[in-house]
Amino acid sequence: MLHLKLGEIRDTQPETQKGKGKAKRAHKKKVETNTRTKKNVQTWEPEEEYALTRAFIDVSEDPVIANNQSKTVFWNRIRELFFELMGKGEYRLPDSISGKWTDINKRCTNFQTVYQRLYTGWKSGSTDEDITQEAVVEYTQANGHFPYMKCWQILRHSPKWAVVTTPSGRSGNTRPSKRSKTNESGEPETPTSDA
Repeated sequence: MLHLKLGEIRDTQPETQKGKGKAKRAHKKKVETNTRTKKNVQTWEPEEEYALTRAFIDVSEDPVIANNQSKTVFWNRIRELFFELMGKGEYRLPDSISGKWTDINKRCTNFQTVYQRLYTGWKSGSTDEDITQEAVVEYTQANGHFPYMKCWQILRHSPKWAVVTTPSGRSGNTRPSKRSKTNESGEPETPTSDA
């Protein structure tokens, strides 16, 4: 039989904190291990960003398949075309490609918003280049460097993007939205209800 003196605590007993009703066990510190591996992050080159943008446009505007494809099939087609355009094997992960597209799309959309606002208030005699340069200055002041100018140059003429008639007379998307139906005279159709 083990005899303890008053005030001694056996090592197997949990330590208690005075003033609190329940005893708490002292926790051992976790030993840090170096089992985490650093991600091998590959920076994107401007040629890759352009190829990804081109692949996205080509796949999303494919008139044969249109929107009759799942998200997985859609992104697999983009990856396949991207790797074909780059002339390399599959060297980027799917998440890397979709994540980069998200960044390109977000920044180009924000830049397009600035450009569109400046364009609607353009002064007589201003060229498309003048408006673009002014948009770059304004975007940079608000958001920092705009790295996707070459991508934006092709996106802005895509039907997936906002209608912008440039000073040179070229326009972007001229077809109506999928949600707006018009009759032969160009008037909006009123949906009929069977209910």
